[in-house]
Amino acid sequence: TKSQAYAEGACVAILIRRKMSATKKDFRIPERLIKLPEDMDKWTKSQAYAEMIGFIYTLNESVKGKMNSDPLSSSPAIDKLLAMLDKLSVWVDEIPPIQQPQRFGNQAFRKWRDRLSENAQSLIKELLPENLHDAAVELEPYLREGFGNRTRIDYGTGHELKFMAFVCCLMELGAIPQSDAAAVVIKIVGRCVCVCVMR
Repeated sequence: TKSQAYAEGACVAILIRRKMSATKKDFRIPERLIKLPEDMDKWTKSQAYAEMIGFIYTLNESVKGKMNSDPLSSSPAIDKLLAMLDKLSVWVDEIPPIQQPQRFGNQAFRKWRDRLSENAQSLIKELLPENLHDAAVELEPYLREGFGNRTRIDYGTGHELKFMAFVCCLMELGAIPQSDAAAVVIKIVGRCVCVCVMR
């Protein structure tokens, strides 16, 4: 259900704001904290939830009155993120679909997803300044899970939320400036959706 998909995304996003700022020991692999329906109350009352909603609201406000075709300036951080998405798109071309009945997701996705998992930390480090490379361990699940579930070979709102949590973390860390909010919506979100549709 939609609520289950939302909860799945929230499981990872709940640790988005433990304040990702200080030393390397502050970064750790996120853990699932929402396992039962009643756990959702912890999420909706958390600082992480407030930060995530605030992030989405900021993105929404940044594109009011704008068209996708409008000229839009952005920082090199957006170029790096687009380059990463382009690389993921190239992998789609390199891993062709398996000939199989198409009632369910194509099993070639698992091979693509494995390549993403193997390269996730190096991809993330290319987006971060060197002094923040230790954050890759915490950002990795957001990126990896933001493109669908390897076991079920599916993609839904929970996965979309995880990718947005990934971008939110990059902004929290300062790897993406706040001034790039409109570029995140117009350039990044659309490109991400294209990769997900292609794969």
